[in-house]
Amino acid sequence: MSNSLSADLSAIRHQNLQAHLASDYKTAFDAMLYSMIVRLPIAYAAAPIDISMRQAEVFKSREYLEDTVAVAMLEEIKSTLDLSWISLESPQDFITMSALPMEKKQALFAWATVQAVQQQLANDDHSSPVLEEIGRRCSTDVAYCWRPDAKNYWSRVPKKHALSIAAEVIGQKWADERRDFKKDALAALMETAFREGADERVGIDPESAKRTARWLPEGMAFESSDEQPQGVVENPEPDVLPAFLKAAAE
Repeated sequence: MSNSLSADLSAIRHQNLQAHLASDYKTAFDAMLYSMIVRLPIAYAAAPIDISMRQAEVFKSREYLEDTVAVAMLEEIKSTLDLSWISLESPQDFITMSALPMEKKQALFAWATVQAVQQQLANDDHSSPVLEEIGRRCSTDVAYCWRPDAKNYWSRVPKKHALSIAAEVIGQKWADERRDFKKDALAALMETAFREGADERVGIDPESAKRTARWLPEGMAFESSDEQPQGVVENPEPDVLPAFLKAAAE
């Protein structure tokens, strides 16, 4: 995997974590509280959230972050925020914000938290296990929100890698029959095979289609150590999103 692809996948994973964490106040609160405490001199340590509120740098990956399910989720959440107080003069802005119902303040807190959440792949050197736990707690489902396609993944990895994944997830015979495909043609086929409905579109068996619909590149998923390896997850449609976000995702 090239450095640029790794950086783009990390940015995509980061966007999906933001989209899930922004609607999970309890996890956002714990993540921010933890970050505040461990940055104090009494317990200085690496924090999963940058409490100086610097947004993660993702501009180099922006073409892969547009028109995504996660950005639709984030826009839907932002549209529900009460930001009417921001344009008021100080200290009236603070007084008005403080008078908001707790539910609205919780939504603002979660939204602010995700702006500074760090980005990483699970298999990065020195990746934060706390950030991985945050992603698991808010049920960040990268596979539901993002699929590897020709542009964002398959055309950017070696052909032998794509064939290796096809052999592992679909079957050696299927991969061997496509070994002579040009890279662009193989990338287009892999895009179709690794999304919902692949059993109908490319003629693979239903069990293989369940695996391809959920497969993610290594390090993309938020999963616990006792879960099945990527590529063999048997739950293609977990109901982990709030109803209004699931509607936005669809």
